[in-house]
Amino acid sequence: HYFKPAYLNVVQNAVNTELEEKKIDLADSDYMAFILQVYITYQRYSKGYRLQDVDHHSDLEESDIAFVQSVCHRIENEIKNEISELEKQYLAEYFKGSKVQSAESVYDDNVITSRNIKHLIELVSQKINVDLTSDFSLFQGLLAHLKPSIFRIRKNLGSYNPLTEQIKQQYPKLFKVITDVTQRVFKDLSFPDDEIAYIVLHFGASLEQRQSNINLHALVVCPTGIGASKMLETRLRKEIPCITNIEISSIKEMKTKDLDQYDLVFSTVRLPWAKHTYIYVNPLLSKEDVKNIEGYINSYIHSDQKDFREKNVKPIETDFLSGPKTLDNLMDDVKYMYSSISTLLRNLKVYTGLNGEDYRGIIRLMVESCFQQDIIKNVDSIYRRLLEREKIAGLGIPGTNMALFHCQDQGVKKLAFQLGHLDTPFILRGMDEKPMSVRNILLLLAPEELTPIQREIMSLVSSTIIEDNKSILIFSSANEHLIREKLEKSFYQFIKNKILEE
Repeated sequence: HYFKPAYLNVVQNAVNTELEEKKIDLADSDYMAFILQVYITYQRYSKGYRLQDVDHHSDLEESDIAFVQSVCHRIENEIKNEISELEKQYLAEYFKGSKVQSAESVYDDNVITSRNIKHLIELVSQKINVDLTSDFSLFQGLLAHLKPSIFRIRKNLGSYNPLTEQIKQQYPKLFKVITDVTQRVFKDLSFPDDEIAYIVLHFGASLEQRQSNINLHALVVCPTGIGASKMLETRLRKEIPCITNIEISSIKEMKTKDLDQYDLVFSTVRLPWAKHTYIYVNPLLSKEDVKNIEGYINSYIHSDQKDFREKNVKPIETDFLSGPKTLDNLMDDVKYMYSSISTLLRNLKVYTGLNGEDYRGIIRLMVESCFQQDIIKNVDSIYRRLLEREKIAGLGIPGTNMALFHCQDQGVKKLAFQLGHLDTPFILRGMDEKPMSVRNILLLLAPEELTPIQREIMSLVSSTIIEDNKSILIFSSANEHLIREKLEKSFYQFIKNKILEE
């Protein structure tokens, strides 16, 4: 009965707007806590319960004060109820203790903290008889976490970790070791159990990463199986090395699979009808996604459901180059692969100088051009499918100025990849569900029925786009020669690897 929904909504909207405009990240728990703290401050102040004094500290940054001032300005414009500068200073201190710090941004000005963290890692390594001193990612993670953590403790700002009891049960020895060691290293601070639990997670993740004999089998699902799924596969292989076998599937194909054969199922869209546990992620894997996946894997490893340490995962076999390995078989397969790649390269086209009232009009023009090139049977059905796909999840590629529209439909006759460069950018929803500016529309079309090799070829196009910064620049350039050259190199390596596998 304390919280008024409309009032709370005003606070949340104000905080969200400022976080987005200033590109600030908060962990989920800190985000929720800060919103509630702002709400309670306004509610308390309006009831006459006001702060009488707050210690002034010089370590408050101007950016934190400016952030809170902007949030309060937005709120007060809506509810016509102001709070004092003293209250805003308190909120600024609370906010400073909530921010997620990047390792790069805190490294140079935290020499003492860095030294203490190195000492912490050394002592923990000695206690558990595992040398973690060379794990730079552990050091970076602790450095990024401990700055706001130490700030909260010194300011006596509470921190709540909903996983504390679970972490105590999962890592009892490690929890005790880190409790003892933090007292030795940070003599002037008293770390509560909730803060200790966060530190334990960093060490637990590092220890799990060392178990290199863990091999997981994952299924990656997206609406068509040719677009975002390949991007996700590329990121999973890079960020979660213990996932050694990855299979890609469309939603339609997923319904026919035995999902129990997979250790993990990932989806780039929500599957409300799915009965099997799956992990919903951004196709480009945000930092939060990676942490969630690692946490899920860690809990899975410690459960009794499966013994990963003894598990022997059999590589996934595909239909391509399968069957009796005769010269005729091999030549037929290579000829078929060549035919598919040739078709896609023939249907590669770059449009420049495109203008329209909105990006949907641009897509319509590109689809009409595909009809004129005899790539599709009907303009309206393909155009409608592309827009329907956009409703399921954002198609803008974060960190770029590109959006990848793709569909697999019976109205598509041939494989095709086409790019439209816009004179004026449009705002679209990104794969991370945030609005972004787009200057390049990428169109990837495929027939409804695809062979395994055709699916691999289409997926290769998606992954090549985000292969590295150079690739992103090439596909954003609207230079057809460079784009064609990049795809040809990728296909060349693809064919070479396929032949050598045999």
